[in-house]
Amino acid sequence: MSLTRYWVWLSLCTSLSEQRVTQLLEQFGTAEAIYAAPAEELGRRVNLNAQQLAQLGDKSLEPAYAVMDACQEHHIAILRLPDAGYPDLLRNIDTPPAVLYVRGRLPLWEEELFLGIVGTRHPSPYGAAVTERLSFALAKSTFVIVSGLAAGIDAAAHRGALRAGGQTVAVLGCGVDRCYPAENRRLMDDIAATGAVLSEFPPGTGVEPHHFPRRNRIISGLSAGVLVGEAPARSGALITARLALEQGRDVFAVPFPIDSPAGVGGNRLIRQGAAQLVTGPWDIAAEYAPQLRRQLDRLTVEQSWREEKPAPASAPAPASPQPSAPPPVQPDRPPAGLPEEQEQIWRAVAAGAGTADEIIEQTGLHPPQVVAGITMLEIEGLLQRRDGRLHACQRK
Repeated sequence: MSLTRYWVWLSLCTSLSEQRVTQLLEQFGTAEAIYAAPAEELGRRVNLNAQQLAQLGDKSLEPAYAVMDACQEHHIAILRLPDAGYPDLLRNIDTPPAVLYVRGRLPLWEEELFLGIVGTRHPSPYGAAVTERLSFALAKSTFVIVSGLAAGIDAAAHRGALRAGGQTVAVLGCGVDRCYPAENRRLMDDIAATGAVLSEFPPGTGVEPHHFPRRNRIISGLSAGVLVGEAPARSGALITARLALEQGRDVFAVPFPIDSPAGVGGNRLIRQGAAQLVTGPWDIAAEYAPQLRRQLDRLTVEQSWREEKPAPASAPAPASPQPSAPPPVQPDRPPAGLPEEQEQIWRAVAAGAGTADEIIEQTGLHPPQVVAGITMLEIEGLLQRRDGRLHACQRK
């Protein structure tokens, strides 16, 4: 059991804020020293209320042993703040979690480059599609994508990384044996199978509103930078962006039309100079190219962003104009299982529509629906761009 039981005991003191936990550790050094200190000494050195003193005064370790047994049974790792496997970036924030509970594969914290992606739970089709597409391309570029498993932008970020065959980390506002929201259970299991699900809250902890700001500081604390995929004027993603700035992290944001309420928060960050504007994955990858695990250039990153590979700049010009290669043979029926809007878009392209404007004219769909649908179909490999036009394809 070693000294882990004292750290688990400290994590079960639910009345303590992250600031109070940090102050206690600064004063006493370790969880076992906090456990051994009498209540009078704790209260003298840290400003604690009666509830906090009473909880710290309960020296029973039975609840801690029960948590440790549950972790062993469910293959949940326990990382303590002083452990060598604890991520250094997170350790160096103002209020690092004393304990991390981790389900899945422990990332190589010091060898990987982590990028947080956050946003609203109720995204527009455009916001969700662009976020998933960016996450896909960045995961292909060896970033580990960090998000909060919430509905909307968080889920899109995790899906993009998984679709790319990359790694992603979900940070929860509850125990890692719980799933919130419940509909993301399968997504959570997929993340745990290839990456990690983690929380500072012990297994069995339910969701509470005040847990989410604490979760957000971990998302930004783990990450070299944070991308705001879509954030209205009042959004928890803006809290994460603020925390990232306070922690000295880079902040990026996807721009939105000036009359779009969905993107007011991100646009404001850009206007204030707090966030860098993102028009593609290279805008982010270029900031960290020296730190990525393999040599990248703009072409290798953008190739995952759009389904075409531009000719190298050094390619010689042909001696005389060459006719364009014929487009792929158009398939005769749409792939099974497509959502209705994506099927309409695919049929329009198969019938000869090669641009977003032509698709809008043929289908009557709204522009954001068309942009989002094209993005998803490109990610699936069901649309390809060639000679500046879209072409329909079948699943391979």
